[in-house]
Amino acid sequence: MADATAVAQDYRNLPACGGYALDRPETFKELMEALKTRVVVAEEAGAFAEYFSTFWYGKENQADEIVKSSRWILAFPVVGSNEGYYIHLGAMKEGVYTELALVKVLGSREDVQRITHEINELLLRM
Repeated sequence: MADATAVAQDYRNLPACGGYALDRPETFKELMEALKTRVVVAEEAGAFAEYFSTFWYGKENQADEIVKSSRWILAFPVVGSNEGYYIHLGAMKEGVYTELALVKVLGSREDVQRITHEINELLLRM
């Protein structure tokens, strides 16, 4: 993989239309850092994410294998049960979905749409 700083800049500065392919991160940590850059881009545009949480602390080796072997990495928003919205980030392999992370958004519907869009802009290039 390329120099981490250069790759992070690529993740932050995706062109609005068209695009180019980016190397898929090789580890769970790299994937999460790449996705967080897109949440930051959305926040800089006015959206607000309450938190970005992952469920794989202490199990990074298992998470690395899921990232490497999955056919798709995906993000989708849902309405929270008592407040706000959540964006689920997961991996799909052979019809099995594995949750990787969660973004909590307390802002508006437009905020969750903007953040999801930014994450998917990155995922579509991997």
